[in-house]
Amino acid sequence: DLQTWEERRSLFLGAIENERRVTTLVMFFIVVVAAFGIFATLSALVREKIRDLGVLAALGFSPFRRGSLLLTVGSLGSALGAILGYVGALWLVNHHTEIEVFLKQNFNIEIFRQDLYVIDGLPVQWDTEMSLFLTVCAFLVGVLFTLGPAIRAARLSPVEALSYE
Repeated sequence: DLQTWEERRSLFLGAIENERRVTTLVMFFIVVVAAFGIFATLSALVREKIRDLGVLAALGFSPFRRGSLLLTVGSLGSALGAILGYVGALWLVNHHTEIEVFLKQNFNIEIFRQDLYVIDGLPVQWDTEMSLFLTVCAFLVGVLFTLGPAIRAARLSPVEALSYE
C-alpha cells in the first residue's frame, strides 16, 4: 500500500489548515473592532463639529463635499492602519526568533517551554497573497464603517446645525 507523505500526515495537515482559517477569522474580527473604533471616533467628530459643518454648509459646501471630507479622513485612517498592520506583521514574522530571545533574556518569558512543547520555536510562513488580501479587506471594512458618519454629515441641514447647542 503506497501512501504519500501528505496522506500519512493528513490529520496534522488538516489541523494546520483549520488553524490557519481560525487565525484568519480572529484577525478579521480584530479588524472589525478597529473599524468600530473608527466609526465611534468619526461619529463623535460629527457630533462635536455640527456647528462647523453647518458653517461649511452655509458657506456653500455641498452635501457631497461635507460627506467626502469625513470619508477622506476615515479612508486615510483606514489606509494608515492597514499599511502599519501589514508592515508590523511582516516585521514580526521576519524577527520572531529575535523577539523570543529578547523576551526570554529580559523578562524571563519562555513562549515554548521545552518540558511542555515538542517544538522549540514558533513556526511561521509569510503568505504574501493572503496578507495583501487581508490588508485590503481591513482597509475596505474601515471605509465601510466610515460611511455612516459621512452620510450623517452630508445630510445635515445648515439651519439645524447652526442652531444646535
